[in-house]
Amino acid sequence: MTQPDMTMWRTIDTLVQQIPFTKAKVESVLATHLVERDSNKDPIQNTAFQFYVGGPARLADGVLVGKVDLRIRHDGGHPAFLALRN
Repeated sequence: MTQPDMTMWRTIDTLVQQIPFTKAKVESVLATHLVERDSNKDPIQNTAFQFYVGGPARLADGVLVGKVDLRIRHDGGHPAFLALRN
């Protein structure tokens, strides 16, 4: 997926304005699809967060976001956690 007009810094600024994060907001800004990560086989079960992963997302300045990791708390009241990795 591509976001031809979004540089890395513009993407970061736009994402900050989207807090609290939702799956739809992050997908829209990064023009990528997020899927729920199956955490059933994790050695320690985390019942507090919903995990989503996605990518890649190519930005205008040549930056490639290889993996998007979004964690949204089930009970709300938390802005969520977002990590972008190459």
